[in-house]
Amino acid sequence: MELSTRNRLTEKFWGYLLFFIWPLAGFIYYIRNLNSNYTNVNGILVLFYCLFGFTFVYSETADSFNHASDFLQTVDLSFSVFFERLFSLYSINNQKPDILLDLINFIVSRFTNDTRFFFMTLSLFFSIALVKNINLLKSVYEINRNQISFIFLLFFFILLPPSRILSFRHYLALLVFVFGVYKYFKEKNTISFLIIISTIFIHFGFIIAVGLFFIYKFVGNRNIIYYVLIISSFLFYEQAVYLLRNFGIIGLEIGLADTVSGYTNEGYLESVSEAQLNRLAIVNSYIKWTSFFMLISVVYHKLKWKKFDKTSEKLYSFSLLFFAFVNFSQDMEALTNRFGVLFQILCCIFFIRLYAVNKNIRANLLFRYTSIAFFCINLIILTRLTIQYTNILQLIPVYPLSFIVDSDITILDFIK
Repeated sequence: MELSTRNRLTEKFWGYLLFFIWPLAGFIYYIRNLNSNYTNVNGILVLFYCLFGFTFVYSETADSFNHASDFLQTVDLSFSVFFERLFSLYSINNQKPDILLDLINFIVSRFTNDTRFFFMTLSLFFSIALVKNINLLKSVYEINRNQISFIFLLFFFILLPPSRILSFRHYLALLVFVFGVYKYFKEKNTISFLIIISTIFIHFGFIIAVGLFFIYKFVGNRNIIYYVLIISSFLFYEQAVYLLRNFGIIGLEIGLADTVSGYTNEGYLESVSEAQLNRLAIVNSYIKWTSFFMLISVVYHKLKWKKFDKTSEKLYSFSLLFFAFVNFSQDMEALTNRFGVLFQILCCIFFIRLYAVNKNIRANLLFRYTSIAFFCINLIILTRLTIQYTNILQLIPVYPLSFIVDSDITILDFIK
């Protein structure tokens, strides 16, 4: 036991030393250790993501530009003005402060007006939440180490690259939401329930996800209802989009009409859609095709094996409900793309759990190879999108040197 602990500490030491000598090599070392129950080097992931945030190169077309502008405006705010803004409703331009991001803005702005430290702080929060999820999923994977569970553990990881801080509020809320959902399905305790509800304070748009969670709690695992909703989502999505755009979301009588309509009104959706159109067609469609693959795969497993463990059953049913919503909103890219990724994350968790706990279930070759193919497609596309914002400093040796040298050249610019 003592020898094992000493070996583990030695591996950890060399892992961190490798990272400080060359951050990229250390990051690769971390990925290699995802399949190991021997050495825990989660700090390497946090340090690598923080380096990305500190050297982050953002553009005026991304949410991050607005985050940077808000941060610089917050520098000059007094306590009283800040708290008045914090709890205000939607302004004329339909932008409502989300409590967590505004608190981060304000706290960091008390120490510096350098946006690099602001984005490093966002990366810190994001990477810590990511590590918490990876640790949770690795503990499931360790129940019965197998190839499919590991493929989807990697799939989960590559769906959340450091460039997700471009939409920090959504993806941090996503990580908190899925962590809470899994814990609630497994343990059904009050803390997990509160974690799910808390996502509204990270990104108010997650009132949609929380609403779907409450619908699931009411309907339960009555999958026939979700099958009908999915079929209807292919036939009547235009009507659903019309209702969302013109009447908001059900439940406006509780006093949130202005807030919710801010996320569903025509002007907001058109502005996001216009930004989406600037992407390549393949980038616009890969999320949709990945979601279709995930849906077909989870349904196939249910039809073939009928019964899963209780937690997997819950994940399956909730994933069906979530896909129905995503498909109903398929004409509103502001919703369908981001919540489509959330659906994919839920499916990754489902497959990690399914194959780790249900030892009678075996993957056929078609599913295994198709999963690897979609994993590779997402890896290629997300890597391409990430290097568009990744500073070339991320690749240079010696970790502290990256914080001293000033550069705004991205890896993509350097390749070109």
